[in-house]
Amino acid sequence: MYSARLRFPKSSLTEGASIEYKFLFNNSWDGRQEASNRSFAVPVGKKDTTLYWVFYDNIHPLARPNPDTIKITFNANMAQASASGGVDVVNDTVYVRTGTFTTAAESGRRKRLVRGLGTMMSVTDTIITAKKKVLDYQYYVVRNGVEIRENYYNFFYTGTVQSEAERRQVIVDSTASLTNGQTVRDTATSVTQARRQPLFPNGRKLARNVNVTWRCDLRPAYYQVNPAWGNDTLTDVSGAFTIIPANKDSIMKWGVWINGLAVGGWGNPGTTDWDLGLQNNLNKKMYDNGTNGDAVAGDSIFSRKVLASPDSISAGSKAFVGQVYKFGIRGGDNEGGKGGYGNNHNENIVDTDTIYTITTDFGSINPAFYDAWDYDLHKPKKTTSVFEAGKPLAYELAQNYPNPFNPTTKIEYSIPALSKVELRIYNVVGQEVATLVNEVQQAGLHHVKFDGMNLASGMYFYRLTAGDFVSVKKMVLLK
Repeated sequence: MYSARLRFPKSSLTEGASIEYKFLFNNSWDGRQEASNRSFAVPVGKKDTTLYWVFYDNIHPLARPNPDTIKITFNANMAQASASGGVDVVNDTVYVRTGTFTTAAESGRRKRLVRGLGTMMSVTDTIITAKKKVLDYQYYVVRNGVEIRENYYNFFYTGTVQSEAERRQVIVDSTASLTNGQTVRDTATSVTQARRQPLFPNGRKLARNVNVTWRCDLRPAYYQVNPAWGNDTLTDVSGAFTIIPANKDSIMKWGVWINGLAVGGWGNPGTTDWDLGLQNNLNKKMYDNGTNGDAVAGDSIFSRKVLASPDSISAGSKAFVGQVYKFGIRGGDNEGGKGGYGNNHNENIVDTDTIYTITTDFGSINPAFYDAWDYDLHKPKKTTSVFEAGKPLAYELAQNYPNPFNPTTKIEYSIPALSKVELRIYNVVGQEVATLVNEVQQAGLHHVKFDGMNLASGMYFYRLTAGDFVSVKKMVLLK
């Protein structure tokens, strides 16, 4: 599946006018183009529009036989999506689409979910598919008339079509029928489970300008390709910058770039999304030299400062709370490991202040592949002295664990020098609900327990201030 975004000056368009186009190979009119032109009408108000996907020259792939009529119930817990602002379970319309990639007689069949108890939503549909075969499906939310697909990647996908890994899959029971239906439950809270809860980008506009510091810990890539730990290859799914075990000592020298809507869009003006195109875009380059928001030079944590503004028109998601992005060593599309197509990071900016830091471990979009790294404790799973294990490399605030939690959780942070430390908890409207730390502390790895027994379920934020370092992370209390 290929996609592109074109921009037309409104002054050159007329409402209802037809614009023609066609697809061709290699940007060359040498006979390898579609036989007929396609067209679309300029929308009323000259609004942005999305064209539905098509097959090149209308040549469809061979369809899979789907002889069985099955009643299937989809149950989805929207607790995490609701807590992060991606879904309003009371007012938003949520659909499940089924049957893509010829896994049912009707491709992209849409059925609306109905809210049940709390954040649970469900729907029962009759689908013509095949017993003992895979059925592809995915959840969508409709916001302001626009259908937004969930941010999902199947870590366990074993097929050959990369874009199919963006879909959920379920094996249809051999005993399923119209009378003996099958139930699918997408309710897991773990990020590594195939049946995890849906997540959607938060489409709320930012309340103010926020200077966002993006931080990427590149150590997971080093350990995953190092023969002593992972001995794996990080495949560049869009180009030639694949990272092999022999490259392990070059990873930190090559560095990492950030790409995606969070930094203005996937495209790089006049060139490609990845590889040399991204590498030559210095606005997306991250640094580990003490500049551009980097706290400590040479500590394997690369940084980049970006201004996110509610008036960032036509600049990807820079105007919104929900941010979509991905990292690439040397500028390559290689973060996904052996997969990678469509498995992007999805985080939210906290806009209660004018500064915010988002720290992400490289490879956390595919934790099932990066098995040399512990994404809960933010360190390699095996003891090593390569990066002085146990000694803090920089100011760092870890993700609380467990998360979601009920009612207690553990928060870890590290400081490389004697510092005045404050660790405070805030609710979603920015009110302080607890102070966990307010003292001078020695360098080292510290942890504190937080008890939310007296708080209501929902999303909270914890903020660490140590010296000039400030970092905020979110956590979800589910009772």
